[in-house]
Amino acid sequence: MEELQKRYFQFPLFLLRSLFVDKAKCFNDILSYGVFVFAKNNELDENEISEYFGIEGNYSRAYEKGKAIAEQIPVKEPIPMIDKDKLFEYQNNEKSEFELLKFAVTIGMKSILGTKPYCKTTKEMIFCRAFGFKNMHELEESTPKLFVKYFNRWQTDKILNEIEIENWNLFRYSSKNMRGIYIAKKRKISLEKLIEMVEEKNKKRKIEELKNEKIRLRELALERLNTTTKRPRSDHEATTEQHLK
Repeated sequence: MEELQKRYFQFPLFLLRSLFVDKAKCFNDILSYGVFVFAKNNELDENEISEYFGIEGNYSRAYEKGKAIAEQIPVKEPIPMIDKDKLFEYQNNEKSEFELLKFAVTIGMKSILGTKPYCKTTKEMIFCRAFGFKNMHELEESTPKLFVKYFNRWQTDKILNEIEIENWNLFRYSSKNMRGIYIAKKRKISLEKLIEMVEEKNKKRKIEELKNEKIRLRELALERLNTTTKRPRSDHEATTEQHLK
């Protein structure tokens, strides 16, 4: 078995939609789907799965529940991963609304990153994913009240700052006049390297924009010169020319 599979459960993003409605159901569904996929991919029996993950309860029921969830997954649904220990920590311990949202935001960020070490996104998309929606269109069709409550600059920055300083293996970067933000995995790229790459991209973009602006202004100037050169003679100019003759 691969080390990645040993440490993480996979699950369809839409399961997060019930996190703030029924926490127990949300985590049970995530666990059930994770068990189903892991057992299916590794051809393990009930005892091996239970022993491996240290889980108790009705394995057959969890397997069937996971199978049913698998059949409901929409097309192109993001399939994020969650650390096994984090799952059990949040499932078995009392957590505040803010702590649950912070947990969900980390999953949202990871669902956007996928296997990439870093990528560019927006705070809006991060929180969209945190509430279990793959895009803003889906979110707008059924916007959760907590999204409205927490999606403001003060709250989003507070959550993202805490994620960066805690042990979530994630950080972000943005600079003045940048649209969106970059998010990254700490184990895949350093903050220094990310900033260097982002600013190099910004520099190249600005050079290209300046180049295009010069081309546009040159064409505009030539057009004006041609218009001035080819303008028809006025009656006064024609009369003056006749007198000179």
